[in-house]
Amino acid sequence: AAAARKQAQIEAAQAKKAAQKEEAKKAAAARKQAQIEAALAKKAAYEEEAKKKAAALEQAKKEAQEEEAKKSAAAPEQHIEAEQAKKAALEQEAMKAAAARKQAQIEAAQAKIAALEHEAKKASAAAARRKAWLESTQGKKVAQAVARKQAEQAQRAVQEEAKKAAE
Repeated sequence: AAAARKQAQIEAAQAKKAAQKEEAKKAAAARKQAQIEAALAKKAAYEEEAKKKAAALEQAKKEAQEEEAKKSAAAPEQHIEAEQAKKAALEQEAMKAAAARKQAQIEAAQAKIAALEHEAKKASAAAARRKAWLESTQGKKVAQAVARKQAEQAQRAVQEEAKKAAE
């Protein structure tokens, strides 16, 4: 009876050990399956996130292209307005420059005329002195003719210079 009990205990221990091994195998297989399922779920989540990001990127690109197209459509009108404003500014500058040149020409001509008038006065005074000298040294007729000739020459020179200055 003792031997039979001992044999039963041994068999019971072996059965318990075998059951524990079987339970450990089942638990390991269940853990492995759970890891596989978790990895698959993680992969699916990554793929879904990647799809969302790609879709968002595509949408942003599309919106940017539409915005660029709108800007391009508006650009010709703005470009034309800018060109017109630039042209008007250039015309205004050209008019100002032309007016300034004309004014400078007028002032130069006036200065030249004033200088010529001064020269004419000097020539006239010189002619008068010469006339006085000629009258005192020679006859009155000769002096008058010479003075008149000199005055005419001075007058012609002044008129020619004034005409040139006015042109």
